[in-house]
Amino acid sequence: EPEPEPEPEPEPEPEPEPEPPRKKQTPAAARLARMGHGNGVVPPPTPQFPMLDGLPVGIQCLRIVNLLLELPNAAAVFGKPVDTVKYDLPTYFDVVKKPMDLGTVSKKLTQGKYQYIEDFESDMHLTFNNAMLFNGKGHVVSELAQNLKNTFDD
Repeated sequence: EPEPEPEPEPEPEPEPEPEPPRKKQTPAAARLARMGHGNGVVPPPTPQFPMLDGLPVGIQCLRIVNLLLELPNAAAVFGKPVDTVKYDLPTYFDVVKKPMDLGTVSKKLTQGKYQYIEDFESDMHLTFNNAMLFNGKGHVVSELAQNLKNTFDD
């Protein structure tokens, strides 16, 4: 009677692949990380956010937001969501149905939440339009919002 063939030895488990080196942060992403917006990592370009002049459009959008935030009073007024309790604005959410601010726009950019450049532009305009809607014509915040909107649109 023939002897049974010996069982083949199990193959050793493959070594886990080492993690790829982390990409160096861009200055804009690093500044956002220091400001507490996301982890500072900008997502890679997608078909909707292609490359432009050698940089992903998302990074260029971050640069625009950061430039606006560096203008006088812009970060203080538009850098964070409106604190309706701190500023005693009980009717804010009755008037402003979809709040938006530049800090949130930055965070959405770093997290890759925008699929299309038009969504980014829409949130930028929403930020300024909300301020003008709530504060009314002639108010210092409305004037700042209009100036930032004009700068953004230029």
